[in-house]
Amino acid sequence: MKRALLLFSALLLHGCGSGTDPVEYNVDKTGYSTAESDHTSAYDTSEALIGSWTHSTYISPQEAARISSEPIPPGVEIDMTVAGTTVYHVGNRYDADVEITLNIRANGETIPLKMLRRETGTWKVHGDVLVETVTGGTATALDDQTKAVLREAPEAAAFAEPIAGETSSSDIQSVTPSAIDLREQESQINLTLRRNG
Repeated sequence: MKRALLLFSALLLHGCGSGTDPVEYNVDKTGYSTAESDHTSAYDTSEALIGSWTHSTYISPQEAARISSEPIPPGVEIDMTVAGTTVYHVGNRYDADVEITLNIRANGETIPLKMLRRETGTWKVHGDVLVETVTGGTATALDDQTKAVLREAPEAAAFAEPIAGETSSSDIQSVTPSAIDLREQESQINLTLRRNG
């Protein structure tokens, strides 16, 4: 999901006259090794995932720049906070509500964009990898400024919508009854899920 949001921010920058070409993202996996996990099988991990989880992740300007295969324009910084809840259901379905705050800084000005992304999908554990596939969802601007920016860049608004069939994979780093550590394969960004209740 984070990859899609960074692509969304790049599209906004392009639409706001940054003068850059469309951005593609590549993953540099050099120097990456899978951490030992404390689960013993995909079945155990699948059982452990069932329930409601919260998460919050900050993506720094340096991380955003690292993920991008094209340089972010000089004088522009992007950072993002992603916070929400994901519920993994028996039967391998999930629901996620995520609030995204994307800050674009340029020319001494910060433009905060706030959105709510609601997503439904299916999930499956393959060894030490969690694979999620979107089946539907919506993206909604949470303030007037974001609505105005999206009106000016309708292609960005469409891009922020969850796309049915979109798949993301995360390496499962560790599993405990109260927390699951994941590392997104595309972005290499770490995410900790904390059990609700």
